[in-house]
Parts: sequence; structure tokens; C-alpha cells
Amino acid sequence: MAYGTELVLGFEPAMFGRVCTALNVPVKFSDEPTDAELSEFQYLKLETIDEKLRAIHHQCCLDMGWTPLKKKKPRFKNDDYPIYETSKGPREFAPFRLELFYDPGEMGEDPEHAILGVALSGRYFPTFLDWKDPHGGVQFVFNTELNNGIAAARLRLIEGFEIFDESLIAIKEIHY
Repeated sequence: MAYGTELVLGFEPAMFGRVCTALNVPVKFSDEPTDAELSEFQYLKLETIDEKLRAIHHQCCLDMGWTPLKKKKPRFKNDDYPIYETSKGPREFAPFRLELFYDPGEMGEDPEHAILGVALSGRYFPTFLDWKDPHGGVQFVFNTELNNGIAAARLRLIEGFEIFDESLIAIKEIHY
């Protein structure tokens, strides 16, 4: 299988309990989350949070000056990948969503390496920072453009969820 790297605005395990309380997520985490606690979180349906995150993503895209386009036909039942016209042409984006970045099976991660947050880049579809490539992915050169994109997304996330004021930027290797 393939591996990739994603830029994530999120939280380290010691913050998971506070984050879940702030976001009204019905999972209790200890100060040092266990594998069982992390597994419980991975199977939650977070429609209310993800709906708000989709709206935040939409606003971030509008802030970039991109124009939303209508989809001709959804490819599958729950196709919620919005399309925007960018200066590089139309792009189909993966919207923001709250994810637990933790993979003990494929990546051999221990619970202390987990990150709870929102990906700002992705694979297969761009998310936000990686908009120039129609398939996503970003080269991690922390130049002015990338730093400004991170700051803009962070500000919008803080407007929607104050807890993101305490978020960190993380680089996570992902097994797809």
C-alpha cells in the first residue's frame, strides 16, 4: 500500500479530553489515552462537527477567491467533495473533517503518537493547502504562502471552534 504525508492542524493526546469536551464529542480520554480509548473514537459518527467543518472549509475556499461550481453528477451516494474554480482550473476538494490520525497496525504507532485534528492537505483530492495539484499532496516548504494558508485555515477554525486556538501544526505519515 501507499504512504503519504499530511499537514494536520490538531492536538496531542494530552489535549484529547479537553478537545472532546469542547466539541461535545461523547468520548472520555484519560491524560494518556489508551489504545482502547482511541479505537472508540475512530468509529464515532461526527456528522454535526463535520457539517460545521464543511462550512468552515467552504469559507476558507471563498477567502482564497475560488468560485464554487456545480457538480454535473455525483460519482457515488455520499459524494460530498465540492468543486471550486481556482487559478489552476477546477479542483474537487476533500472538505475538512475531524479525524484521529493514529494507525497502530500499518504504521506501528503507539497512542502517544496520535493526533486529533483537521487535515489541511490530503491524497487523491486536495484539501486546502495542496490546491495546486488536482490530486492533492503538498511539498512541505514552509514559505510565506504555506504559512499564510495555515494561518488562514487556523483563524477560520478558531471562529468555529475556539479550542483550535490551542492547536498545533503536525506532519503525519499516513498509510492509505
